[in-house]
Amino acid sequence: MTLHEWRPDGAAYEGLPEDLEAARRRRAERVTVEAVARGADAPAMGESPLRPGAYAMDLRWLGGAIPA
Repeated sequence: MTLHEWRPDGAAYEGLPEDLEAARRRRAERVTVEAVARGADAPAMGESPLRPGAYAMDLRWLGGAIPA
């Protein structure tokens, strides 16, 4: 998942959004999700060096497949 500061193509927006709907569309456009296949030669992740805390958790250590 990538959150772009501007449009994903690198271009800037022309001025401010006209209304809340335009702002919502811009936010949705700035987030892109891409499935990345893990190759057979990729090293397996070991035990997490950090335990999940009360306010944050590193989801990469949960394991399992991510649904497409």
